[in-house]
Amino acid sequence: MVTDAQRCGTARLNGVSMKIRAGYAISYDCPQPTPMILTLSVHPSRIGDLLTWDRMHVDPPVPVNTYHDSFGNFCHVIRAPTGRLTVSTDFMVQDNGQPDVIAPQAEQHALENLPVEVLLYLLGSRYCETDRLSNTAWSLFGQVSKGWPLVKAICDYVHDRITFSYQHASPTKTAWDVHNERRGVCRDFAHLAVTLCRCMNVPARYCTGYLGDIGVPLDPAPMDFSAWFEVYLGSLWYTFDARHNHPRIGRILMARGRDATDVAIVTLVRPVHARGIQGDHRRGHAGRVNCGAFTRWGQAPARPGNPVGLFSPAPTRSSNNHPFPHRTRSSLRKTDMPVGSLFGRKRRVKRLSIPGNRTRSGGRLLCTAASRAMLISMARFLPVLKHRCPTCRSLYEYSERAEQSRVSGPD
Repeated sequence: MVTDAQRCGTARLNGVSMKIRAGYAISYDCPQPTPMILTLSVHPSRIGDLLTWDRMHVDPPVPVNTYHDSFGNFCHVIRAPTGRLTVSTDFMVQDNGQPDVIAPQAEQHALENLPVEVLLYLLGSRYCETDRLSNTAWSLFGQVSKGWPLVKAICDYVHDRITFSYQHASPTKTAWDVHNERRGVCRDFAHLAVTLCRCMNVPARYCTGYLGDIGVPLDPAPMDFSAWFEVYLGSLWYTFDARHNHPRIGRILMARGRDATDVAIVTLVRPVHARGIQGDHRRGHAGRVNCGAFTRWGQAPARPGNPVGLFSPAPTRSSNNHPFPHRTRSSLRKTDMPVGSLFGRKRRVKRLSIPGNRTRSGGRLLCTAASRAMLISMARFLPVLKHRCPTCRSLYEYSERAEQSRVSGPD
């Protein structure tokens, strides 16, 4: 992937309107037709500043379906043909030349006084594990004055603790990981700062866009998209940048969200090449991998006992989309148990002979249920799962028969 952004001017021009030229060129080699979701347009809040339209050019031309996602970002859906695909744009935008706003008196709201639509940005998300960093955050910043001083202290901490390094970028690195490894790229700075703010009850959201070298020394490295974050203080959203930790000029916002999952530049949806276990079963599971500026959906390595449909991650982190909301998807993906296991227990305590379901090793389905009563207690989940694969359907039917036998008693 190649990105390019060119700025018309490099001097600090506080309060002076300026024109900024920006753009990108991104190429992909697709071995087969590949659906894509692109989040590459300027955010709707900056549409009024555009001097030339930021039209996305696709080569070769393909139909494009544009929509707004739940965070208000422009998204485009295409189906890339086999071979080389290039998306690009080149546009001009007007900017007021003002650096990021500094408001030392901005106050932090009590939780009960926050607008309902802001509460989402207090919760943990894919890359921002508030549960793992909460104790750390309160031990570090529990005595800091609330509001602007608190957020500034968090930015200083992240900026001083993390070393910027492209070599240590990782598509799966979370806030917890970067806090321990102490190195990463701009998205890692933003993720850690967002997480610490949320731990301290400050609503924070992740942002991505263009940021050129205006008013600062030129960076010899190739230009790329940048990441920063915004916090809600005093009834307004304020911009912070833990990587640079310095007010900057000329940010061009592209997308906002809970973290990088919501604002992935490109999401590739690859067809799953499944290998059959038996009948309608498939080995392997669909997984989502964030790769810096883009995200890919596709097939993760097959794990014994993980047929597609049994524990396939849903497209979002919402617990409503998962049959076991109290279990994290990461733990489910790491489960390495026989076909038909429901909760990933590590002991195989009972064998159930259920027609139509066989393992390669033993000929009978291995189930982790310790007893028929346990299967009965899990029956409330099986109606959800029975539509996904024959194994769950068979378990559902078995549990129904077991329940009937328990209620009616022996003949």
